[in-house]
Amino acid sequence: MNSPECKTFWIFHLKSRFNLESVIKYLHMYDIIIIGAGVTGAFIARKLSKYKLDVLLIDKENDVGNVTSNANSAIVHSGYDPVPGTLKAKLNVRGNKMYDQIADELDVH
Repeated sequence: MNSPECKTFWIFHLKSRFNLESVIKYLHMYDIIIIGAGVTGAFIARKLSKYKLDVLLIDKENDVGNVTSNANSAIVHSGYDPVPGTLKAKLNVRGNKMYDQIADELDVH
């Protein structure tokens, strides 16, 4: 996930549930701390890794995408039949268009 622009990028495994003290001790060390290494957290970290930032991605699991994201069907959708013109519908279409580009960048097909 590191890019030439990224200062540092770490994935940190917390063996137990998150608590405020666990996170606070790292606040001064990183520009951004992302809690949760599922699809959303991992993609936020991926995007931020393109900038000169110290980024920390932490999760209670021992790998990314180990809980809900692991059981995801990999279908790009936002639910059943979003109402046309709503933000949910617009983001659904936008995300679907991004899917092929992201799959190419990650070399997954």
